[in-house]
Amino acid sequence: MGSASQETHADSALRGLPKLAMLDRYGLSNGKDFNRIFLECVDESLADLLGTKVRDTAYLVFQRNYSIARNDIPHLPSQFGSCLDQVFGVAGKTIGRAIARRLYSRLGLAFFEKPGYEFHDYIEAAKP
Repeated sequence: MGSASQETHADSALRGLPKLAMLDRYGLSNGKDFNRIFLECVDESLADLLGTKVRDTAYLVFQRNYSIARNDIPHLPSQFGSCLDQVFGVAGKTIGRAIARRLYSRLGLAFFEKPGYEFHDYIEAAKP
């Protein structure tokens, strides 16, 4: 009986830390790993939704018009989310959610749309 209580207590303690358990499982030891995975998800999502030529052109537009280089995207999720909205209009929100969904999937996290959440909110919530 004491053993069952200990298991239940341990299970409830682990439920409070789902992100840490998943991130450890994927070997994310620091923010650098997260940034690499995030950028891969941006690349893949934009290519899947727009094609590689349009994705590459979008990167040029982000750089020239908004001063956001491709490699800076993981460090500027709020600005990048705004950039998506400005460049793609209402489709920018859809593109942002597609990127976030892919990122969450790659990290082993469940993605749920939350009222009032913007692109950067989803990215910040997924960070280790």
